Amino acid sequence: MTTLNTKEFLDSYKTLTNAKYPMLNANEHLVLSTILTVSMEWEKKISEVQDLLDKMTKEQNRELQILQDIKAGKK
Repeated sequence: MTTLNTKEFLDSYKTLTNAKYPMLNANEHLVLSTILTVSMEWEKKISEVQDLLDKMTKEQNRELQILQDIKAGKK
């Protein structure tokens, strides 16, 4: 059985959402659930879903770094 590595996605989503919207609940598990549901409906393979989660994690980390740089006055 193949499993998905979702921890990095959940952590990056929650961190980015909290940085952008500190007063809101991140709802990272709801977001992941939606991604997985849509992926199943579109009959995506586990590897395709993992690739998507990895891509989104990188994008979220990149956006978080930009926000942190702006906050620190680097940009």
